[in-house]
Amino acid sequence: RRRRFSSSTFHALTPEATQAPAAPAACDPTQTNLYAWSGGALRLVNILPGDVEGTPGATLGSQGRAVSADGSRIYFEEAGDLYLREAGRTVQVDAAPEVGGGGSFQTASAEVAVAFFTKADHLYRYAAVGGTTTDLTPGGGVLGILGASADGSYLYYLTATGLVLAHAGQVTAVAAAADATNYPPATGTARVAAGGTLAFVSSAPLKAGFDNAGHPEVYVYSPATATLTCASCNPRGARPIGGAGIPGAVADGSAPTATDVYKPRALSAAGDRLFFDSADALVTEDTNSRTDLYEWDAYGVGGC
Repeated sequence: RRRRFSSSTFHALTPEATQAPAAPAACDPTQTNLYAWSGGALRLVNILPGDVEGTPGATLGSQGRAVSADGSRIYFEEAGDLYLREAGRTVQVDAAPEVGGGGSFQTASAEVAVAFFTKADHLYRYAAVGGTTTDLTPGGGVLGILGASADGSYLYYLTATGLVLAHAGQVTAVAAAADATNYPPATGTARVAAGGTLAFVSSAPLKAGFDNAGHPEVYVYSPATATLTCASCNPRGARPIGGAGIPGAVADGSAPTATDVYKPRALSAAGDRLFFDSADALVTEDTNSRTDLYEWDAYGVGGC
């Protein structure tokens, strides 16, 4: 069975890799090299355009979607710039004149053929095939990226005026506000299903006629019907006694550092089933006055 993964270390493990010296150690542990293992072979990733040797100091684009499923495309950051390594060749993703380097990887499609990155308060779309860069927010104002669908066609981001969806060349208002815990995509609480359905957390009073008392609630937005549903709001309309939430990235249980994390699955692939925590009593069976785990189903799912 073929295994593929990417990892970093400050050691030079291949002939083209270099180590940054540091006294009294043999090499500087802060200047890492990035490697990929595939088909029984180890290869260096952080070789900059035009170079034949690696330059230490590289980091993987993010914990999620920076590497394609087959390992052929890998996004990494080096000295403040964003790069793509593919087929033994490296290109600078944020080299377009209107960007000028300094991009920060956010997320990508499942095969990372389409990637999204930010610089300052601008959001950019990069197409690996053709190497084109598009500024999705010419006016700026981006506060954070919540996530994208697996094919990259649905993209959610937050601005000072609210949460919006970018899809098929159109920008649609989703909600007036969303909490900062929802982003960045690799570690935030927001989830995006394959069909574009979004689950996110907001402390703003987004449901008409419902007083959330400033507590965060969990919402589900369906782009197919352009509807926003509060999954965690008390069905009896009572003010909540506490907040609700979706877990972001958590430690894997054996991690030596805080960077070894994973993002639990909370939203189904179809976007019609969601798991969340709530301190409020949302069903009559909940009588312990503690935070509990709940399941929300869309209408027509699971007999709901």
